[in-house]
Amino acid sequence: MIYDTNFLIAIQGRLKRFSRAEAIAWMKREDDGVAYIPRIVEIEFLSGFASDAEAAPHLCYFTIIPMSEPVLKEAVRVMRELRGTGQGIGTVDSVIAATARLYGLPVVTDNTRHFRRIAGIDLRSFID
Repeated sequence: MIYDTNFLIAIQGRLKRFSRAEAIAWMKREDDGVAYIPRIVEIEFLSGFASDAEAAPHLCYFTIIPMSEPVLKEAVRVMRELRGTGQGIGTVDSVIAATARLYGLPVVTDNTRHFRRIAGIDLRSFID
């Protein structure tokens, strides 16, 4: 599964409606494979810390998928598709969606409002 930044915020224990313990339990229960984050999620998450060392304990659960040229080209396709509908979701979410489509992995988020606009995404909300 590919995790959105808001799940990492839950892992960090800073999401009011979903605790760190609940996030870790959700991963153990729902994710039967490797937990992935796109590089852009790592960048967005790291920007909230004074140092990489502070973020490291929260990132240790995840394998990072690099920002390759195919991912970037797919992200442009996602942005163009959404621009045609007048419902853009921003660059970060477009790259997350593109990564999920290319790798055939579900996206784990509580931001279903943005991601459900994108065709070809298997969407999993971690907050019911």
